[in-house]
Amino acid sequence: MQSAKRSLSSVCRVLMLASCLIAWFGHVHADEDTEVYKWVADEMEIGSVPAMPYIHFVDKDSLQAVFKASNLESFIQWEAQYGEAQAQRIMNRYLQGMVGLFDTNSETIFIYEYLPPCHRRATLAHELCHFFQYFTDGQISLDQYDSDILHLVREMQAYKIEKKYMAEHCMD
Repeated sequence: MQSAKRSLSSVCRVLMLASCLIAWFGHVHADEDTEVYKWVADEMEIGSVPAMPYIHFVDKDSLQAVFKASNLESFIQWEAQYGEAQAQRIMNRYLQGMVGLFDTNSETIFIYEYLPPCHRRATLAHELCHFFQYFTDGQISLDQYDSDILHLVREMQAYKIEKKYMAEHCMD
């Protein structure tokens, strides 16, 4: 099991490097990305806004690879707590319906590229909410006693932002 963890860790480091390289190469924000960014900042009443994060529209495999790499620590914790099979089921549950993520390691947002345009922008609003949460409230540490509750509260806020964006901007 230790060699499997080391192997998984090495693979994840390579994946994280790849995600950072993707993020590093100049991404020019589309006007609509900037509009969504400003809309979310206004909705969340963010006073001093940080620079807009890199945003990349990627295929499903790339999105899942970034998620796995950025959640290696969580996976190891699940594995220790629940066993390897259950840890893999938890990971697969996350991967199954995921269409976007904010990667705190590279400070980059990744969105599934084949979403319909308005769904893609609503997903971007959701992930921008996580971006602003990260910069205003910090990263949730796995060793915090209330990390599960904090994660749920943040996810609920991001879901609310996403749904409000859809209601206001996706009339079709």
